[in-house]
Amino acid sequence: MSIRRFIASAATATLALIPVALAAPAAHAQDVPTYTCDVVQFDTGLGRCVASNGAPAQGPFTNAFVTSRLGPIPTIFFCAEGIANTPDSVFCAVRA
Repeated sequence: MSIRRFIASAATATLALIPVALAAPAAHAQDVPTYTCDVVQFDTGLGRCVASNGAPAQGPFTNAFVTSRLGPIPTIFFCAEGIANTPDSVFCAVRA
């Protein structure tokens, strides 16, 4: 096999895997508990916070995304441990 055929085969195989690689994280991300608040300041989401994807509305939580819905640039981070007090606030004690 020539080097050109080998490179072409490798490129084709790699390109064929891209849609699978892109689709997998999107499907998985939908299952992660999430808190969406009006704004995020440092480690706290504030105002009209909503729990989704199984995140508890009140009390301690683990492994959840915290996002903002307002502002010119949305904020998102992953929180390993925190306390929810929806709809007022979501505090992240340990960012991941």
